[in-house]
Amino acid sequence: MTQKHSLMELEEYNKTASLHYGKYEPRYNGIRCPKCGHELIDAEPNMTLSVYPPRTRVECLGCNFKSTRVL
Repeated sequence: MTQKHSLMELEEYNKTASLHYGKYEPRYNGIRCPKCGHELIDAEPNMTLSVYPPRTRVECLGCNFKSTRVL
């Protein structure tokens, strides 16, 4: 089987991909905080909770409210 393009080794990919985890800008999501009215952020935009329906963590930078939202 011949390949027309070069592929990255798994170890090399994992090293470069892991550099991005833990580094993010707050991602505002347009949802109002139920406690103080500020806009919520997606707390960990790279993470999806393994529940049905899928959810992600949200938090408020104004009052420290924390919860989850459906994706």
